[in-house]
Amino acid sequence: MDPEGSRIQDDPHIKVMMAGSTLRKVKSRSWKKQRHFRLLEDGMTIWYKSRWAGMGHSTFSVTEMEAVREGHQSEVLLSTAEEFPADLCFTLVFHGRQGNLDLVAETPEEAKAWIQGVRKLIHKAQNMDEKERLDQWVWDWFKKADKNKDGKMTFKEVRKLLKMMNVEMSEDHAFHLFTMADKSDSGSLEIEQFVYFYKMLTQRDEVWKVFQDYSGDGEKLMLEELENFLSMEQQEGEKSSHAQELINRYEPSES
Repeated sequence: MDPEGSRIQDDPHIKVMMAGSTLRKVKSRSWKKQRHFRLLEDGMTIWYKSRWAGMGHSTFSVTEMEAVREGHQSEVLLSTAEEFPADLCFTLVFHGRQGNLDLVAETPEEAKAWIQGVRKLIHKAQNMDEKERLDQWVWDWFKKADKNKDGKMTFKEVRKLLKMMNVEMSEDHAFHLFTMADKSDSGSLEIEQFVYFYKMLTQRDEVWKVFQDYSGDGEKLMLEELENFLSMEQQEGEKSSHAQELINRYEPSES
């Protein structure tokens, strides 16, 4: 997806994650089950399943995690300290209310690879620029909607996905862009083609021009710049609280 993505996949810790590991998922002193975990080729999605679950599996994105804790740094892992040494244990900490994931590796080297690898991926995710964030967001949606996991989507499936993403569209226009993105003329889009299609569909030149008029750096709108836009273009008058509310609701950013 980006040059750094290919470089990070040469990292020895990332290679271990991509090859996959059998890790113990621990929920309590009595609930400790083996699951096979691996990092998918996009370098941002962790996939896992039970050996006995047939085709069933789960995934989560690196962007959902905020930290990795080494050793017995959770109540659950602390309660199993006699059974599992600290150098085998680690906890994946997720944003918000989502529960953490307590894991035990089979060797200290494997635990270290996952701890260091996940930290590098979190750092990469936190330092993505806006274009990379958009690409990743679209990739995440595509993977959620790709129910049969074949990495392709027909126009019917794409239409359903766009509704889930709240994208308004003219069906004829969307189909025209779909055929443009379908370079192989196969009647379906692979993930990179879908990202290209999505950008063509949602690019609105008139909005981009107005954005450039009000943005100081051409990349983002600061609070004062958004207030100016609301005042001049939307005729809202002095409503700084509304500008702040829009930022908080739709796209909070550290900067």
